[in-house]
Amino acid sequence: MTAYRPPVDAASLAQNFLVFANAECASEPLYAALSRAISDDRDILDLLLEAPYPQRRPVLLFAATHDLLLAGIAHPLARFYRSVARDDELRDDVEHAFAAFADFCGQQHHALLALQRERTTQTNEVGRCAGLRLVLAALETSRPIALIDVGCSAGLNLLVDRYRFDYRLSDTSVRTVGPDSPVVIAAAFEARAFPFDRDAMPAIVERCGIDLAPLDLNDARDARWLRACVWPSDVERHSRLHSAIALARETSIELHRGDANDRLTTIVEALDRDVRPVVFHSWVVSYFDRAARERFANAARAIVMERDGAWISAEAAGVVPGLDAPALPDDPSPARREATIWHLTTHSADGASEVRTMARTHPHGRWIEWLA
Repeated sequence: MTAYRPPVDAASLAQNFLVFANAECASEPLYAALSRAISDDRDILDLLLEAPYPQRRPVLLFAATHDLLLAGIAHPLARFYRSVARDDELRDDVEHAFAAFADFCGQQHHALLALQRERTTQTNEVGRCAGLRLVLAALETSRPIALIDVGCSAGLNLLVDRYRFDYRLSDTSVRTVGPDSPVVIAAAFEARAFPFDRDAMPAIVERCGIDLAPLDLNDARDARWLRACVWPSDVERHSRLHSAIALARETSIELHRGDANDRLTTIVEALDRDVRPVVFHSWVVSYFDRAARERFANAARAIVMERDGAWISAEAAGVVPGLDAPALPDDPSPARREATIWHLTTHSADGASEVRTMARTHPHGRWIEWLA
């Protein structure tokens, strides 16, 4: 997957909706059907083109619409949303949803514009912790760590050590890792053998997040926006998010508002020298322009070299300067082409930085192809 380029006109945005429908919506038939219809509707395309340039993505329009429905706006469109409708009201004939969607966008035009300008896509997907948990185990450090999540949203991934993980192996057995927890994350694990034991995990003594607009989970609108960014048919993700929010409200997480390129180095410099900084980000750098990507990658490498830190990158292939993607199979599926690539950069014994490609995973952590 190449770096995402926000569309500048209706034609390129229409193409993005078609790609989104075909490559990313296998588990959300409602969004797939709507995306194909939206690609041929100039009024709705123009609505999304009013969003700030980096945010012109199908997921922003869908999240804004979902947010208004979750807020209680009554409209026939709600009957197509499993997250909103009662079981006896729910319609599953998603191929007929577009007329209601178009009518809703017309009625709520100004409210949708306001949300698109105020909000950003902030899918604080804790399923990604299935990959993060394993990469942290591979760090093999005796020092406690400060986990720093860049583009943290509400900081839910900073609780990776508070979640339980059920890794389903190819022989159908399940390897459970982590403590008993109300948040249980299941993932298919693809490798010859499971590489870690239950307790392979560095101690997290500080949890810091950086975001342009961090979400306050004690604010009802912010918490609802997180729910709106989850696809409406995915009951499991909605339930897991609810439990993660409850757990986060009981945990001390330090969230910093601002640009990562302005805040990251300052945050690391303030850490105790006995604590190892670990910089983590997932599906964030694609929102940076080219210059900002270079600056961020250089800052992360400097933290590795100057503070014996670690840098965990979980992004689409080709997004982060200097991090190469593993070769794909000869005939890769769309899921493999759109996968998350996990890299771990550390300070090697000979004084250089060492980059390891750790895994290729589903964007939401549903499967893990372990490569390390």
